[in-house]
Amino acid sequence: MRDLCDATGLNRQAIHFYIQQGLLPPGEKTGRNTATYTAAHLERLQLIRRLQHERFLPLEVIKDLLSAREDRYSDAQRAFLRRLRARLPGEVLGEVSGDEVEAEGVLDAEDLHDLSRLGLARLRVGAEGRLFVPRSDLPLLRAVAGLRGAGLQSALGFGVEDLRAIVALIDPLVELELRLLTGRLGKLPAEDVAPLVERSLPALNELLARLHDARLRAALDQL
Repeated sequence: MRDLCDATGLNRQAIHFYIQQGLLPPGEKTGRNTATYTAAHLERLQLIRRLQHERFLPLEVIKDLLSAREDRYSDAQRAFLRRLRARLPGEVLGEVSGDEVEAEGVLDAEDLHDLSRLGLARLRVGAEGRLFVPRSDLPLLRAVAGLRGAGLQSALGFGVEDLRAIVALIDPLVELELRLLTGRLGKLPAEDVAPLVERSLPALNELLARLHDARLRAALDQL
């Protein structure tokens, strides 16, 4: 619970309130007054906060949206995906401060806030307003900075907000991947599927990059 509070900036009472309202599943009991919370709990809390503060949705509407999202998978499929996630490599541990990110020449505080609003940076505001992001977010932040370094500058009208359309395209692809996994491999042991997924991800990422390049060139050739 303490880690969850630190990562979200919420206190225990707020997190327990979300659990009582059915917005957040309870943690796995490890003792009479203790429970374990996972990355899925953190992602759910971050989503709830975004829907509250960026889209100004009431909790009742957020609960309906989350329920509709969960209905896409059966209980067995969700259990399989949770077991699969538990067997995949974990994230790089630790955080880096916004000052470190800016000193590296990656992105500044305004960029981090913009990326956080898009769900592309898991921003935490610490004491005295200091910003922190998980170390595992750095490759994505560097990729965004790479676009700017390539010349896609705000002076030309480009900004972080342009990434919203890319996120909107990626999310359905991820849903398709999860449906394929549960539909074709969901009856296999998760410990057998995890190495397959881990081996396939780099090849899939390479395929997507090659397809994007090929389709863009083909579209230009047709003009």
